[in-house]
Amino acid sequence: GLMPGGRAPDTPRNGLGRDTLASGALAGFSTGLFSIPEGMAYAQLAGVNPLYGLYAGLVATLVAALSTGTVLMVSTLTSAIALSTGSVLQVAGIGGSAMPGALFTVTLLSGGIMLVLGLLRLGSMVSFVSTSVMTGFVGAAAVLIVVGELGDFSGYDPEGPNKVAEVWDWFSHLGSWDPATTAVAVVTVALVVGMKKVRATEKLAPVIALVIMTVAVAVLHPSSVATVGDIASIPNGLPALHLPDLGSAPELALGSLSVALVALVQGAGISTAYPNPDGSKASPSRDFIGQGLGNIAGSFFQSMATGGSLSRTGISVSGGARSRWGGVFAVVWLGVLVLLFGSLAETVPLAVIAGLLF
Repeated sequence: GLMPGGRAPDTPRNGLGRDTLASGALAGFSTGLFSIPEGMAYAQLAGVNPLYGLYAGLVATLVAALSTGTVLMVSTLTSAIALSTGSVLQVAGIGGSAMPGALFTVTLLSGGIMLVLGLLRLGSMVSFVSTSVMTGFVGAAAVLIVVGELGDFSGYDPEGPNKVAEVWDWFSHLGSWDPATTAVAVVTVALVVGMKKVRATEKLAPVIALVIMTVAVAVLHPSSVATVGDIASIPNGLPALHLPDLGSAPELALGSLSVALVALVQGAGISTAYPNPDGSKASPSRDFIGQGLGNIAGSFFQSMATGGSLSRTGISVSGGARSRWGGVFAVVWLGVLVLLFGSLAETVPLAVIAGLLF
């Protein structure tokens, strides 16, 4: 029997029923594990330390999991958010020692904007974004992702005044590509594509490919293949408190607005794709508030900007999540993995990350 409104009698309104605890724990493991390669890949896409991509799946994701109206939503770093964030930092000319503080400032400002829009009940504004606009946006983001990873994919960093020129320069210097790096990237792509065609490995294909290729490179040890350890240090441990640089807020405010809008629009379809199991209707404005609170909290713990992730939510739901426990346990498992095995992420080849992004 269902209670009025379609709610199961043992499923409380907060979406944390004890009956869904076990399913959330199982689903969370898959989601948390997937967050390792995807988090690092997207941080690399933004041109920042991969560590901040890993940390984006912790505090910000936890707070959002507990506060969004869509109880199954997993709010974390996405490719579109990473691209937007990287663009904002680039336009502002942020680099060097100023980077971490400014990056977390973008997270804080984006979260504040999301929170204000939610409190003003402007969640309904996402319904005015047409499907064709989103299709074009996603297509353009895909092109930018590929072009941005050409260097890590081949070992040759193309140059040019614009993206078209970079692509031309890349193909014009085939002889400068590093054979070992290119082979690692191509095999990674082949593994992911192949495993996605098999039901048993479809959902975790990127994770499996990451492990296989990382082990292969570690065993064969080709000296020309760069790893995460060459560009960043990944410690075993959880993120420490790190204050955003509020002094950079004025020059980052407008860019943070664009990051917030990209994140909110991208996550808007989650409530439709994955409605609340208790039959309640999710409020878009409450989703805004939840994602905003997540970013505000995450900005003090070294997180990049985050938002509703359709792919990560899909992995959680396909893994059996039926409540907020799916998102909560995704954070728990990721935290355990980072705490115990974080430094192993340094052995991941950059060509593998490029292959996953391709």
